[in-house]
Amino acid sequence: MRHDKVVRVESAREQGTISEILRDSGITYRPQPEDGDITKIWAFGLKPGGFLSYYIGLDWLEEGKLALRVSPKVESLDYQRMFAECLRSPAAAPYLGSAYDIRIDTPFIACPDEAFDITPLIVLHYLTILRELLSKPLRKDYLSREENLKAKLKGKVMLSAHLAKNVFAQRPDRIMCRYQEFSTDCPENRLLHSAYRMGLGCLRSWYGKNALEPARAMIFDDLERSFDGIGYISGAAGRIRFKHNPLYREYGEALRLAKLIMRIQGYRDLAASSRERLVPPYIIDMSKLFELYVLALMRAELGRSIQFQSSGRYGAVDFIDTRRRIVIDAKYKTKYGEGYVIEDVRQVSGYARDVGILGKLGLKSEEERDRVVDCLIVYPNPEAPKFDKEYYEQGDKDIEQFHRIRKLGIRLPIKESV
Repeated sequence: MRHDKVVRVESAREQGTISEILRDSGITYRPQPEDGDITKIWAFGLKPGGFLSYYIGLDWLEEGKLALRVSPKVESLDYQRMFAECLRSPAAAPYLGSAYDIRIDTPFIACPDEAFDITPLIVLHYLTILRELLSKPLRKDYLSREENLKAKLKGKVMLSAHLAKNVFAQRPDRIMCRYQEFSTDCPENRLLHSAYRMGLGCLRSWYGKNALEPARAMIFDDLERSFDGIGYISGAAGRIRFKHNPLYREYGEALRLAKLIMRIQGYRDLAASSRERLVPPYIIDMSKLFELYVLALMRAELGRSIQFQSSGRYGAVDFIDTRRRIVIDAKYKTKYGEGYVIEDVRQVSGYARDVGILGKLGLKSEEERDRVVDCLIVYPNPEAPKFDKEYYEQGDKDIEQFHRIRKLGIRLPIKESV
């Protein structure tokens, strides 16, 4: 892989403006994807006027010349702890892959700030998914084996090899055979094993350097026994084509992350002579991460009455509480601490009148649907109390201008000052 030296690495704040940075760059605007696909987002969702969107991370504005690192708009926000909280949640973890994107096919960026290295989060994501995958029987496949068998025949005789190794060597008790074996030692499992070894080493190194709790890396040590009898991948993982098997759907995300880890490690091995910290370009959708963080908190405290992305006739609302019959929308907007956004109020009110969503809330008769359904808008508030059942039911306050529409601040993790 090739790494071009970065001329400039500029800094900005999420939802800030970079008009000054763009003024003399010659960069022209590109349209952003209408469907919000994070893999197609360009320059942190840059809008005309130089305004950034809800994305943070480290990415190229102009490949090889100008890079931008974007920090969260909430001061000292510990988004890594938000990420980890989502990984611990069986409800949120499956959706986490849609909250960030690694631009692995573009040159890595030299960045001295360790806080912008996303590799440990990718590894943690992979190991968490791998733990779940290994709780079930591993995938098996038919593999071609060649072996000089003693006094038995298996599969097909490899005539040329048999003559050279046995007949001419006067070994009449041997037969050179090629046969098919149904085994877990298939390329998919070898890639998972290889990425596991690399990832665990990365995680130990990261937590060691940062004096964090070593048990975070050690909790994945026991996974090694699940790979008993499985070797390691040989060659470049990205060149290997894997066959899709509908019986092992959970392999898809694990293999994607394993390939990512192998490619990152390969890039760094090639650049080992450089003293610079090379980081893969990436972006994180903070709006999506906040939504998943809320899901993790609510499911932990309120259980399965919290349903995620419930679809109605009009669209899909972030959450519904089927037990308390509440329509809930997550808005990654700090301005709710002092007011509200009328477009958001209209949106959540529309969801509360969607007959499909009303049906999922158990309101099916005309008489039941005539009632005013409670609505709740959750928003980030670093100073909010710890989220629990009591705070959910009684905390924060009503939006005075509207009937039965309430807002609730969600405390975000903040980095401890050193």
